[in-house]
Amino acid sequence: MSGCLRKEIHGNGAMIEEFSHDTEKVLNRYLVRNTFYRAYPFETKYEDFCRPMPISEGYLVGTEEMAWELCEGEQLSGLSVTKSSSANIKFYEDILMIFEKDHQIGKVWVRGRKQTYTKDYHGTVQKAPSKFAAFQYYLALPIRALAADYYEIYLETDGGVVKTKYSFVKK
Repeated sequence: MSGCLRKEIHGNGAMIEEFSHDTEKVLNRYLVRNTFYRAYPFETKYEDFCRPMPISEGYLVGTEEMAWELCEGEQLSGLSVTKSSSANIKFYEDILMIFEKDHQIGKVWVRGRKQTYTKDYHGTVQKAPSKFAAFQYYLALPIRALAADYYEIYLETDGGVVKTKYSFVKK
């Protein structure tokens, strides 16, 4: 095994050689793009990857922060909505995912016909803005705790309130 080739071969920096201890002949040779320090044999049963994974209620690893603050609808309607948002919003089962630049979202509202909920991110601190200001990532917001309703999504970003083009129905 060559974890780091002296000279790249076709843009590959490393090589793995499989050989027979009995005959000392090379059985297979694999070029690898990235160099490496150490490698271990890895055997897998590919049939196991072909079976569907059962999804149960307790499939999450870790914890979810479920606390949405219930607020009065007037709190949102009293603010001036400045523009529409370019934030990328997706759903993964019952998790609302909002893709935006680091620390650009101050608040998230989900405004229903009956109730409005909010999550406040003003308390988060960016310790290295020069390093992370251009980074983008998803905010993960579980919607399981919300009451059944039709919701529109609003964001506080860049000093203004933005109505997104996204909405959802919580059953």
